[in-house]
Amino acid sequence: MINRIFILLLLIIIAPDVWLWWRCLWHRKPSMSVRCGVYVSAIAGVAMCGYTLWLAFLPDFAPDDMDLLTVYLLLLCVLFVPWFLLTLCFIIDRDGCIRRVRATTRVRPYIIGVLLSIAIIYIVIYGGTVGFAQLTVTRFDYHSVDIPRAFDGYKIVLFSDTHVGSYTGERGRRILRRALDSINAQKPDLIVFAGDLQNMKATEIEPFRDMLSRLEATDGVLSILGNHDYSEYIGGDAAVRRANEEALIRAEKSLGWDVLIDDNRKIRRGVDSIVVAGMENVSDKPYFAGKGNMARTMSGVSDSTFVVMLQHDPRAWRGRILPETKAQLTLSGHTHAGQMKIFGWSPVSLIYKEYYGMYIDEQSGRSLYVSAGVGGLVPFRYNVPGEVVVITLRLSECNSQTRLEIAEREQRQHS
Repeated sequence: MINRIFILLLLIIIAPDVWLWWRCLWHRKPSMSVRCGVYVSAIAGVAMCGYTLWLAFLPDFAPDDMDLLTVYLLLLCVLFVPWFLLTLCFIIDRDGCIRRVRATTRVRPYIIGVLLSIAIIYIVIYGGTVGFAQLTVTRFDYHSVDIPRAFDGYKIVLFSDTHVGSYTGERGRRILRRALDSINAQKPDLIVFAGDLQNMKATEIEPFRDMLSRLEATDGVLSILGNHDYSEYIGGDAAVRRANEEALIRAEKSLGWDVLIDDNRKIRRGVDSIVVAGMENVSDKPYFAGKGNMARTMSGVSDSTFVVMLQHDPRAWRGRILPETKAQLTLSGHTHAGQMKIFGWSPVSLIYKEYYGMYIDEQSGRSLYVSAGVGGLVPFRYNVPGEVVVITLRLSECNSQTRLEIAEREQRQHS
């Protein structure tokens, strides 16, 4: 995780100390207290650089003990990023490095730096404590003329992106238990999981086996694999990586879950039936280039059947599912809705066209719902609580325009 941006992180950590050294010690004769402050800052910076390099060169994407990554990010965002911003604004304000900034604003740049630093510290602390513990239950009716009459009122509960390895300590267990209890409280006909049960390794699941195995629905629990459920994020040779994936699949099956790997299941009510299909994770990364065999996923499914498609990455909806299948409703996760919203805007919207909520294709009238997920690799959420989604199927004569209006209303409710 850190190795992708470690040069930028080192710059953020080192730059303030370099400027302090040059400003306070090279050009002046400061008091002993100022010297001590500079030395303490430099020692802290060197220690943080060592921490950064250690994380950057781990063989795995993140350490096995996720608390080590959480502590690092907390130190970075609460101490070093604000210190970097303050230094930058102080340079602008005192040294006149960007004179036009001072000339065109009535607010001195260092005041802006102070306010930004306070805001960052507040967001990080709130998001890592109160925000991550929040949970919302989203309910909506999905209307379609293709739903068999026996399935009118059929209740599906969707959850995704638990990342159970991030629920450390008793507090973490309480947060996850509350989410799972909320799922059971819906009395669902079917529970579907849209991927990313683990962070990196199947061993993360063991401490939560008792909780996860208690999920109950009339037609059981169907699950698919997310990008973190593969071996992209661990070191080792091909045999080690494949063994990790197989261990994850065995672990999910031991919970009583039915894992769909380019496969489908027919659910019956009398003479009527619907199909739930589950694709392997599809994305633009080389590791997943060969995943997602649509022919196997839709094997034996007629064009007239009502299909709920499970696909972890919502980008596959336009890329693969709409052009290659007749699936009416696709359920995804992966984006976590960015885990943060500032004044209603999420940074993940810069990457994903469909990143949270209900979307309907204007030409076909087929739908995608992207869940905000329950957890995250980093235990942090700000204005984006964990989400359990309750979908009730409704036989309807509504046309695609009506469904577009329903989607727009759902989207406004999520904003």
